[in-house]
Amino acid sequence: MDTVRKRRDNDLQPHSTPAVLKENVPQKEQQHFHSDLWLFLTLQNWILDFGRPIAMIILPLEWFPLNKPSAGDYFHMAYNVITPFLMLKLIERSPRTLSRTAIYLCIITFVMGASIHLVGDSINHRLILSGYQLHLSVRENPIIKDLKPTSLIDSFELLYYYDEQLGHLMCREQLLALSQARPPSWERPDIPAELRRRRRGCRAGLKRREKRRRYKPSVPSVIMGNVRSLPNKMEELTVLTRLQWEYRESSLMMFTESWLNELTPDSLLTLDGFHLVRADRNARESGKRKGGGLAMYVNERWCNAGHISVKEQLCTKDVELLAVSLRPFYLPREYSHVI
Repeated sequence: MDTVRKRRDNDLQPHSTPAVLKENVPQKEQQHFHSDLWLFLTLQNWILDFGRPIAMIILPLEWFPLNKPSAGDYFHMAYNVITPFLMLKLIERSPRTLSRTAIYLCIITFVMGASIHLVGDSINHRLILSGYQLHLSVRENPIIKDLKPTSLIDSFELLYYYDEQLGHLMCREQLLALSQARPPSWERPDIPAELRRRRRGCRAGLKRREKRRRYKPSVPSVIMGNVRSLPNKMEELTVLTRLQWEYRESSLMMFTESWLNELTPDSLLTLDGFHLVRADRNARESGKRKGGGLAMYVNERWCNAGHISVKEQLCTKDVELLAVSLRPFYLPREYSHVI
């Protein structure tokens, strides 16, 4: 009886493990909105960045000769000095621990890009006052077209590249690079094993096999449509095969009413990565001069062009038939080819 009572007493005692774990887990600090940084960033952007061209328009040109810095240049200088300090303050308050090397590289890149943009923007403003037209390229502008020697035009093109491309790229992309930076191993926090996220599943599942067999599916993907004149839709089809993966990775694309004839060359119907098989309407056999026609595009990454053969082609008044035999790179064992 004593042993039974001891066991019951032990069963009635609460388990302490979850409570200990909950006490040991540090509660996450509530993140508050940094209104001071938001205010400073808003003011410096509105005043120094957006207000720069307004100040250049309002203030008279007699105050700032062309061989001296203008009001916009002073605004730009202040922007180049204040913004890195605000970025450092923003990074210091970040909940993520970032690598100091990445922070320094991003700040240096920003300062370099802003300085390049300052010089290019200042010279660009003076060119506009001299008659430079922004909607024209450097070589097409009337004030630069007649420069002697012509090598000066190359120098202006280099200046335009620094101002419009390199300077903007170095100024705008450093925060994206900083947001994706990971701290080094020695700066990462030590998370207890019981709190670490467990990754479920495995990497050998169905989606991984589909990704590995990207262009070799067990069942071919087919796109069908009634195009009603294929030549005038080739531009749209080219764009779809380049931008949308559904068209780019499709095994077959079959179209009716292609409206092709013997005067339409294959060069007008080419698609990168696809092999064309066409069956034009025969006016003599069908008794019709317009319409009809079949066209099929075979993805070359799904089936080699040498393994495509036309089995039968039929054109009558009522039926148009195109039978094609295909031996793709991959098929289930039960099948030897596809028709």
